[in-house]
Amino acid sequence: MLWFWLSIFAYFLFAINQLWDRYLLTKLFPDTLVYAFYAGMLSGVVVVAVPFLGFPIGNTAFILSALFCGAVFVIALVVNYMALRKYEASRIVPAIGGLLPLVTLLLTYLVFPNEKMATGQIISFGLFTLGSIIITARGWSHIFSRSFGYAVTAAILFGIYFASLRYVYEIGPSFWGGFLWTRLGSVLAAILIFLFVGSVRKTVLARHTRENVSAKQGRIKAGLLFLGNKGLGATATIVQNGAVSVAPPLAVSLINSLQGAQYIFLMIIAYLASRELPQLLKESFRGKILIQKLFAILLFAAGTLVLIYYQ
Repeated sequence: MLWFWLSIFAYFLFAINQLWDRYLLTKLFPDTLVYAFYAGMLSGVVVVAVPFLGFPIGNTAFILSALFCGAVFVIALVVNYMALRKYEASRIVPAIGGLLPLVTLLLTYLVFPNEKMATGQIISFGLFTLGSIIITARGWSHIFSRSFGYAVTAAILFGIYFASLRYVYEIGPSFWGGFLWTRLGSVLAAILIFLFVGSVRKTVLARHTRENVSAKQGRIKAGLLFLGNKGLGATATIVQNGAVSVAPPLAVSLINSLQGAQYIFLMIIAYLASRELPQLLKESFRGKILIQKLFAILLFAAGTLVLIYYQ
């Protein structure tokens, strides 16, 4: 059950990280590809730990799988950032959370065909996934909206990432080796974005020597906020990777189904900070919508109890 509690903590951090991302994307970084480029390049910071933790090599299959995994993660981030910039975090996050467990379960079965889920895991998976769907339901028109299309695309890409990530940890030499090489894959994807997208190169290489004092202060502020956000995101990613590495292969889909907990954290933050963040969070806590959200929370609680009981 260590993977369960690690996942809950990771989703708490991711909830804050997603809101921070939306603020940066809507206020300070209008180009999502530039934002993804910096996020991917920042993944390379892990190399500072190489002198202390070593540089595990592994076999060719491990290296290629890890690089692919890290690259897919950056692509998924691009789609996720585009969605966050255009739509409310409280709509995109739970929509992805409802779809991702199903995608991950299917892909994990393809990678690990001999694995089976225990009865308690199946029940919990159903409750968590149903809770994620209910908490984000906004009528049939939402299914055909453009925001839902972004959510589907992001869910598929993140599903590929999680299934390949579990495979990397399965065949890799160690947790550190898998984490290091997947981060290098993210750096590789960022470099490719830089090389093949002219607008990104132009923005990254732009000179700021003629900026006035106010503009320079604004750029420094944006940089510090970005670094702080990515530091928080990196911490959440490490915790989540730890959960994936110690969980049974098919439990990875359970980890994804717990993403609804991230939305619950988002709701709590929305309620507590609605005055300060009116443009980032647009939540209703009245009438049928409140009942819908409370019912979804009960499903998450029931899923948690089932998982603990069967454990």
